[in-house]
Amino acid sequence: MPIAGAKMRCAYLRRKILEKLIPYWFNDKLRIASAYGTAWNAEMNAFEIQTEFIKGRHVLLHHPYSKKGGDELKNLVDNLTVPLQEKLNEFGFDGLVWQAGLGNPTAISNFMLHDDGNWVWIDAESRVPALFPLNPMALIKFYIPKTIQYRSPMFDDVNVKKLKAYLNLHKIQLQDNIGSTDYQQLLGEVDQLEKHQLVWKSMSRTRKSITSQLQTGKINSAQADFYYRHFYLWYPKELFRIAILIFQFTFQRLPIRAFNKLKNFPYRTILSNTYGFIFSEHRRKKIVENYVFGRIASWAKRQQLSGDHAALLRDQLAHESSTPYFTDFMVVIALKPVIKASQVFGLPALYAMGLIDR
Repeated sequence: MPIAGAKMRCAYLRRKILEKLIPYWFNDKLRIASAYGTAWNAEMNAFEIQTEFIKGRHVLLHHPYSKKGGDELKNLVDNLTVPLQEKLNEFGFDGLVWQAGLGNPTAISNFMLHDDGNWVWIDAESRVPALFPLNPMALIKFYIPKTIQYRSPMFDDVNVKKLKAYLNLHKIQLQDNIGSTDYQQLLGEVDQLEKHQLVWKSMSRTRKSITSQLQTGKINSAQADFYYRHFYLWYPKELFRIAILIFQFTFQRLPIRAFNKLKNFPYRTILSNTYGFIFSEHRRKKIVENYVFGRIASWAKRQQLSGDHAALLRDQLAHESSTPYFTDFMVVIALKPVIKASQVFGLPALYAMGLIDR
């Protein structure tokens, strides 16, 4: 199986395994979106995983008017995502801890509240190696030691040996919970995961690169066979290709794009709006109201803001006591880059020219 196919098959099998384990850990409070299969997407020229569509919403916004909804994020983190990270680590799903949120605050968007009232883990596949957590302690205590253990940055890695040991340790409880048939199926899926992960992880970085370009049609089979035999020629060839792309972008595409942007830039509209924003209180009020109303509508559409809360915020915005604050605040925000640029570049430049003293 091609390397990308093996990688995608691993993603499918991880989901099938977790479909059985997560309900065992959390009952009906949390599950993972089901995986239906993998396929080659000819239009996108890439492998794909087909998963369940979840009808629901992300965690509610926390704002001054939220009461019951204000605890939703805390409950999700404290009662589900943090315990999930611990379970994943305990059972050997080391690479998936990143997508579950350890040191990764954006991972909260990987979870949705289904219309049935229970949480669903919708995205368990990483796009970057697990090496850039916001929390430095997570990097020091977990990700760096795991990188050393795996001898490379983790990318959805599963410690299959550890997983098998824990499945054997919890055999009785699992059989009572999911049934003997599903338990045997679970063991088979773990064996398949071990097989495909070995294919994915055992290939050298150079071979992965060559195979990837073969699958996406950038090179043909004869060229791939040549570079498989003469792998030391691959990276000089890649460096030359990247240099050509950089040259084409810098001296061909970028100037054309810049010219088109400048030609079609709405100077008159921008200048008119800027002048109105600075000197006309009415225009400033209208611009700010439109912006805030748009954001409220966007959050309400995503169901992260209830209809009642959205109506309350719109009502507050309509009050005379609120609008001057919003407009003046937006002016301060708009002036902030100018002020900071003056502090960082303007004042030192004037001092260097001797026009001002310390």
